[in-house]
Amino acid sequence: MKLDIQKNKSTFTDNLNKELKHLWLLRIILKLEAHKRFLNEHAFRFDDIARELGLDNYVDNPRAYNRDLILTELRQNLATIEKHPPQAKSESRLWENLGMLGQALKLNDIEILILFFAIAVKTEDHFEEAIDSMGNLNIASIEKIFSICLGIGITDVRTALSESGTLFRTGILWLDMDSVYTFSNTVVIMHGLTTELMREQNEPLSLFHNHIVPSFKAKLGAEHYSHLTEDTATIKHYLGAAGQAKNTGINILIYGAPGSGKTEYARMIAEVTGHHLYEIATETRQAKALEGSERFRAFRLAQTILERRHDTLILFDEIEDVFKESLSKSGKRDNQSGTKAWVNRLLETNPVPSFWLTNNLPQLDPAVVRRFDYILEMNAPPRSVRARMLDDYLIDLPVSTHWKRQMSEHENLVPAVIERAAKVVRHIKHTIPTQDMDKVISKVMGNTLEALYLPRMPKASLGMDTNYRLGILNADCNVGEICDNLVTEKRGRLCLYGPPGTGKSAFGRYIADRMDRPLLIKRASDILSPFLGEAEINMAKMFREAEIENAVLLLDEADTYLQDRKNAQRSWEISEVNEMLTQMESFDGVFIASTNLMSSLDPAALRRFDLKLRFDYLKPEQAWLMFTDTIAKLGLPLDESLQKSVAALAMLTPGDFATVSRQARLRKITDDADLLSRLTDECALKPDANKRAIGFSSY
Repeated sequence: MKLDIQKNKSTFTDNLNKELKHLWLLRIILKLEAHKRFLNEHAFRFDDIARELGLDNYVDNPRAYNRDLILTELRQNLATIEKHPPQAKSESRLWENLGMLGQALKLNDIEILILFFAIAVKTEDHFEEAIDSMGNLNIASIEKIFSICLGIGITDVRTALSESGTLFRTGILWLDMDSVYTFSNTVVIMHGLTTELMREQNEPLSLFHNHIVPSFKAKLGAEHYSHLTEDTATIKHYLGAAGQAKNTGINILIYGAPGSGKTEYARMIAEVTGHHLYEIATETRQAKALEGSERFRAFRLAQTILERRHDTLILFDEIEDVFKESLSKSGKRDNQSGTKAWVNRLLETNPVPSFWLTNNLPQLDPAVVRRFDYILEMNAPPRSVRARMLDDYLIDLPVSTHWKRQMSEHENLVPAVIERAAKVVRHIKHTIPTQDMDKVISKVMGNTLEALYLPRMPKASLGMDTNYRLGILNADCNVGEICDNLVTEKRGRLCLYGPPGTGKSAFGRYIADRMDRPLLIKRASDILSPFLGEAEINMAKMFREAEIENAVLLLDEADTYLQDRKNAQRSWEISEVNEMLTQMESFDGVFIASTNLMSSLDPAALRRFDLKLRFDYLKPEQAWLMFTDTIAKLGLPLDESLQKSVAALAMLTPGDFATVSRQARLRKITDDADLLSRLTDECALKPDANKRAIGFSSY
C-alpha cells in the first residue's frame, strides 16, 4: 500500500544525506544482490539509479558499458563509504518529528531507524525501484533488507517488527503479508503519517489528526439522561476509582439504536468527571473513510500515546465495523481488527479507559462482549426525556407546545433526529410563517423517520372524542373509589375486561391523569417479535420504561401474552406467559391490562391482578347522556322523544359515539335522527348483534 508518495518525493531529499542514500543503494545492489537485475548484459535496467550513483558515463556512452567494470567500481565506492558511514540529518524536520514521536511512543533507536528507512523507500523512487527489482519477498527477506541496509542485527530487526514490538502495537508500521510480496507493498506505514512527519508539528498527537481527534463539547447534559441516573452514577464512580488505583483494562460498551445519544452520553460523562476525551476517527479530514483495521490500529496508537496523560478517556464509535468477522486474503476467518486473541488481550490491558459504541451488538463476538466491564443499552429515551430534548433543541424556534407534546409520544424519536431537524429549520426559519412552523418541522423530522423505516408521527393516543367522565362507564364496581385509592397507594394491578369500546383504555388514561403520571400505552404488536426470546426482552423493556418514567403502564390486548398455558402449542408461548407473570409480580407501580377475551387468560395471571373490572355496554341512562352530549357538541336540536330508541340499543358503547363523531368530519351528521341511525348501524356490525335484542321506536 503506497502512501503519500507524490506529495513527499520533493521534500524527503532535504532529510537525507546524499552519502547515506548512496550507502543504502549500494548495500541493496551489492549486498542484497539486486545487481543481478540492475545490471543487464548490455545496459542498466534503471538509468536514473545509475546516474544517482555517478555512473553517467556508462549511461551516456553505451559502448563504454562493462558489467564487470561497473561492479568493481560500485564495490570500491561502497568500501569507501563503509569506512565512515554517514548519518541521517539530525537537524532536519523529519528527524525532529521522529524524535518527538519516539519519545511519545517510547520507540528505541532501531525502531526509529526502521521507520525512517521505510519512509525513504516509499518517498524515493531510487530505493523503491532498487528493492522492488528483487521481486516477491518473504518475511525473512524483508527482515534481511532492513538488517543489511541499516547495519542492524537480524535479531534486533525481528524484535522491532514483531507483534509485541511498539511499531506493530501502535499501528504506525506493520508487515502486510496478505499483499503482493514486494517490499513497498508489504511494509505498511499508517495512512497520513509520512505526510505529517514532513510538516512542522507542535506535539505528537498532531501527527495523527486523521486518526485521533479531541472530542467536541457535549450538547446534552446529565438531565437529558435522567432515565440512566443509576448507570451514570455507577460509571462515574467506577472511572474515579479506576483512575485513583491506576487500573488497566477499563472498558465500557454502549449499544443501541443509531442516533439514540450514545456519543453524547460518553461526552457528557467525560465532562462531568473532568476527563479529556479523544475520539477514534471514522474518516480522514479529507473525508476518506478509514477501514476497520486501520481504526483499530489508531485505537492501539491512542492507548500508547495517551497513556501518560492523566484524566484521559478514549471514545471508539462504530465498532461493529471493526469487530465483524471476515475472510482474510489468505482465506482465514478473522475480524477486521486482527486476531481475536490479540484483541482480547488488548481489552484486558489497555491503560486508558475507553468507551466502545455500537449500533449492532450481535456482530460482536461473545468472547469480546464478555470482556467489557460495564455494558449499557441505549435506545430511544423515555417520553419525559424526549419532551425535554424537544424543548431544548427547539428553544429558539416558534414551535407550538401542543406539537412538542404530541411528538414526545413518538417511541422511536432519538436525539439525532431532533437535532438534525432543528438544524435544517433553524437555517430557513426566516422564510417560514410562524403558523406553518409545526408543519415544516413535522415534514423534516418525518422524512428522516420514514427513511429509518419508522412511523412519521406517533401512534394516535387512546381516548374518546366525547367528554370523558366516570359516569358513562358501566363497570361492575365503584371506579371512582378505585381511582381515589390508586392515588393514595400509588401501586396496583388491574385487569379491565369486557366488549370493545366500553372505555377500558380510556379509564387507564383517566387513572394516569388523576395520579398526575404519564401513561405508557403498549399493545401486543409492540412486544411481538419473529425472533425467539425477543418478546420476553421487549416485555422487560416495557416494565423498565414504565418504572423509569414513573408511568401508569397500560397493556392493550393483554390476552396475547397472558393466555392459558394449557392451550399453548409451542414452548415459546409458555415462556412468554411466564416472563409476563414474572414482570407483573416484580413491578412496583400501576399496571393495567386490557382485554376483550377474559375467558382465555391463564389462572395464574388472574391471581396476580388485585382487581378484575368488567366494563359492559352502556346502560340506557348512560347512553342517553352521551347522546345528548354529542348532539350538543354538534350544535343540533334534540328531540326528547328519541330517548326510548336510544335506550333500545342494547350494545351501545362509548367507543361507538367516538366513531360516529369521527365520521362527522367526513360525512356531516344532519340531525339527531341521523346520529341515532349511525349508532344503530355500529351496533348491528358487532359479532354478537344477532344474540342480543336491538330495536328502536319509530320516529
